[in-house]
Amino acid sequence: LLAALVDVQAGAPRDVRAALVDWMIELQPLGAPSWTLAEDAARAASTGPDGVRPADPDGVRSAALRERLLSLLDSDEPPERNRAAGTLLAWPEPDARAAVLDAYLRGRIDE
Repeated sequence: LLAALVDVQAGAPRDVRAALVDWMIELQPLGAPSWTLAEDAARAASTGPDGVRPADPDGVRSAALRERLLSLLDSDEPPERNRAAGTLLAWPEPDARAAVLDAYLRGRIDE
């Protein structure tokens, strides 16, 4: 889309060029590397309705992510449980650490 706007902008009437430049800057802010745009688009395509991938323990911290991580502690997949535990241990909230401790004491995680 950005390339198409650049092509159109060159031959556009003078009064339309400013709007096209604004649109291009919205698509790719000045100074933003182009690879960031492709990465952001791929991330947006693979996310759930709340903007976070359903089982992504590396997502942006939120209440939704916290709930997913806590549920992953009971997952049938040990790597998922351990990864969720590692993420929760890095959080400062005592209830997150307590959930990890509980999972450890029940033999659910290796951490």
